Amino acid sequence: MKKFLIPVKKILLPAPIILVCWALLTDHPNFSGEWKLNKTKSELGDFGSRLAVTRVKIIQYKDSITFIKTHPNGEISNETLSYDGKESVRPVTQGTGKRTSTAKWSEDGQSFTINFVINNYGAGQKTTGIQTITLKGDKLYIETSYSSSQQGDFIVKAVYDKQ
Repeated sequence: MKKFLIPVKKILLPAPIILVCWALLTDHPNFSGEWKLNKTKSELGDFGSRLAVTRVKIIQYKDSITFIKTHPNGEISNETLSYDGKESVRPVTQGTGKRTSTAKWSEDGQSFTINFVINNYGAGQKTTGIQTITLKGDKLYIETSYSSSQQGDFIVKAVYDKQ
């Protein structure tokens, strides 16, 4: 009987190890926390100081992520995005416009991208953009490429410290 069990144990023992390794490979980083803009490490450019949020609280769930942002003008906005590409719409610029966004994980699962369109009806301005969000140690990196009908194309690279 023991001779039969030994080969079965050798076969079954690697199964949990394989499952744990697979789970680690498919796991995403946890962006949850409160983050504060580090201006000295950021590359804000001409417009970034007006656009980069000063603080962001992130709550990450299995199927979605929520951002509670404090903007340079003191305005606070909330946005919840699902990872399945479903559109999220929220008001912007004191209710005179809207931001439509979608999010998805990168192929390697270590960052995610937000595609957005902002229509400011009061100013007749349309801005499109792509944000790539990554986590390296205790730093959150949000790189945003903007294309604006009034300001043209520009990139803001914001670095946030975990609080």
